Amino acid sequence: RLSQILTQLLIIKMEFTKVCLQRLGTYHFLMGLITIFSASSLWTAWPLSRWGFKREYETVFEDSGAKVITGSKSALQEKISQIVGDGPEHLQVITDFDMTLTVFRLKDGGRGMSTHGLLERSGHFGPEYLQKTQALFDKYYPIEVDPHLSPDKKLAAMEEWWEASHALIVAQGVRRQDLDTCAGNGGLAFREGVRQLLEATRARRIPVLIFSAGLGDVLRQALRLHLGEWDHVRVFANWMQFNQSDVVTGFKGRTMHVLNKASFAQQAAQGQAGEAPRRNVLLMGDSLGDLGMAAGLGGGTVLKVGFLNDRVPERLQAYVAGFDAVVLDDGPATPVLHMLAGVL
Repeated sequence: RLSQILTQLLIIKMEFTKVCLQRLGTYHFLMGLITIFSASSLWTAWPLSRWGFKREYETVFEDSGAKVITGSKSALQEKISQIVGDGPEHLQVITDFDMTLTVFRLKDGGRGMSTHGLLERSGHFGPEYLQKTQALFDKYYPIEVDPHLSPDKKLAAMEEWWEASHALIVAQGVRRQDLDTCAGNGGLAFREGVRQLLEATRARRIPVLIFSAGLGDVLRQALRLHLGEWDHVRVFANWMQFNQSDVVTGFKGRTMHVLNKASFAQQAAQGQAGEAPRRNVLLMGDSLGDLGMAAGLGGGTVLKVGFLNDRVPERLQAYVAGFDAVVLDDGPATPVLHMLAGVL
C-alpha cells in the first residue's frame, strides 16, 4: 500500500515538475519549492538537507535542557557586541510575562498557568466558570498560534477572547483577596535564570518593563510571592477596578492582549520622560505579537529573544525569521545571561 502511494506521488511530482519548469523557469521553480517546504511541517518530516539544502538556522547554544538557534550567527553577534560595547547605562529590558518569564510546562508535566489561568483554576468560582473559560481557550488558542491566519483575523479573535474572559471575571464578583490567594497557589513557576536576570539588571541599574496581556493584579502578587520585590521593574498589563467592598467591577483603560502590545509602547516611552534615554533593548517574548513591544522605545539596537514552547515544527520558521535568537522547547532563560554576559 505504501509503495503504491509513493509511486503515485512520484508520478505527480514528475508531471508537476515538468509543467512548472516549462512555465516558470528553473530558478523560480526551485525558489518556490524552498519557500513551500520551509513554511510547512514537511521541513521537519522530510528535511531539505536530503536534497542538499541547509536548514535556515544555526545553533547558538546547546546544553542539557537548553537549545538556542538563530537565523544568522553573525547578525546576532553583531547586535550582542553593540549592546555590550554601549554598556548597561544604555540598555533596558522589555519582556512578556506569561510563558516567557514563567514556564509553559511544570516539572510534573502539567501545563504552566498564565495569570488568567491561575484565577480560572483556583476553584473559587465553581465548575460553570471553569467550563466557560476552557471553552474560550479551546476556541481561541488555536487561532492565536495558527501561523497561516491573517493578522486581521487574529487581532479580531484575540480582542473577542480577552473581552469575553474579562466579562466572566466581573460576572463572578471576584474579590481582591481571591487574587492574592490565586497568586500563591501552585500552577505558576518561573523559568530557571529569571531570578538571576532580575538580580543582574537591578545590580547594574537596568530597567525592566513587563508588557503582559495577563492580569496585572495577579502578576504583581505572583512576582512578589515567588521572587520578591523589584523596584526597577515596571508592569504594563490589564488592571482591575474595585468598588469599596474590594469586588471587581471592571478593568482600567484599554485591554492589552497578545497582538496589540506595540500600541502600548508609546505609553511606556512617555512614562520615561525626564529619565536618561536608553537606546538599546533586550526584548523577550513567547509570541510573535511580542515583537512589537519595543516600538517607540530606544532607537538603537534591539536584541529579540523568543521562547518557542510548543508546536515547534509548524512555527519554527516564523520564529527564526522574527527573533534574533530562539530558545526551543520551553528552555531556561540562562542562555540570555550567557549571550549578554559582558553587560549583565
